[in-house]
Amino acid sequence: MRSPVRPSAGTSGENAAILEQVEDAAAQHSYREMVARDETALLLYAGTYAALRLCGRDAPEFGRVIRQAVAGRYAAAFERVPYRQLDLLHTLYLCGIEPDPSSMDAVLPFTLLCRRPNVLKLTDRDVYAVTHTIFYATDFGLREPAWPSGFRPGEGTELLEALLVLAEARANADLVGELLCCLYCLGAAESHAADRAWAFLESVQDDNGRVNGPEGILHPGTDTADGDFRHWAEGYHTTTTVVAALAGLLERSPRRRSGPPPPPPAEAVSLGVHLRRAVKWLCDASMAQDHRSGLPGQPPPPSGRRRSGNTASPGRHSSTTRRTSRTPPRPSGRSRELRWRGSSPWRSVRRTSPAPPWTTISRSRRTWSPRSTPCPATPPRVCTG
Repeated sequence: MRSPVRPSAGTSGENAAILEQVEDAAAQHSYREMVARDETALLLYAGTYAALRLCGRDAPEFGRVIRQAVAGRYAAAFERVPYRQLDLLHTLYLCGIEPDPSSMDAVLPFTLLCRRPNVLKLTDRDVYAVTHTIFYATDFGLREPAWPSGFRPGEGTELLEALLVLAEARANADLVGELLCCLYCLGAAESHAADRAWAFLESVQDDNGRVNGPEGILHPGTDTADGDFRHWAEGYHTTTTVVAALAGLLERSPRRRSGPPPPPPAEAVSLGVHLRRAVKWLCDASMAQDHRSGLPGQPPPPSGRRRSGNTASPGRHSSTTRRTSRTPPRPSGRSRELRWRGSSPWRSVRRTSPAPPWTTISRSRRTWSPRSTPCPATPPRVCTG
């Protein structure tokens, strides 16, 4: 599934456009700064670098920033559940930081997949833990992991087929797509459950290629966003999952097979049409958004427009600090709330008198930094303006 989509699929133009957008976002100085500032989200930034590296667009300076964050002994060291630990090890392997993918095999005995779970008791969150375990442990179908003693890969295939039936009954196209990807990662042959799953995905795909996500799952920010962004946010992950499943079916993970690859399935022509439609929607919807507007240090897009044109210069900073999407709006009125991080937990103080000049708190250095007030030894418990 990590293999490029074949040129015959007719999606090379859209793939290149999406990749160029990712490359542009990763080149922003403010984006790379977030690697050090937002350590708990290391995998998001490392995944961006890994994607560029795998697609032949390596960014050495970006890779150096990722390595520095890993060497800081926190971003890659804090406690994670087993499948997230696999996510970390797999991502570092793709980044070229972790040289041996076999380190993932030591985590497998602790995963939900290898504990023979009761299918009827699994929640959607549990099923995602199962699918992502297979993605990372098999390197998306390119390696055969050392499964724990007593676990047979055939058991995993049976579990996936049972979960396919449940996901289809719940009309969850996102899970159906991920489970189909997992079947191809394990090298599973054709099955009745997979055939039914493909028929289900074909029935829920829109004419423009989009596949809607599960009901009740809202992307952060969609409650206040415009209709176009909400439409994209509710469908991009599920559409991407279906694209991966289609690409995996057409590619059949040839590097995992010792013998000659099987002939393409009879339905390859019709599936190729669905793949082209899905990739085209992803490209068109992505190009319609200004990918820089959400980065720190970038001004918001003009009112009523999602795309303002790429006018910002990478790495350019003005002398005036600009508010970003990660900075709370400046309070107004007589009632304001000031937060600082003391010993623990976060505390807040309600100010009822006229407020002094705008005040900020630095979380990393825990300093009190108003514009015109010297830094006291201890933050006061009550600020009276």
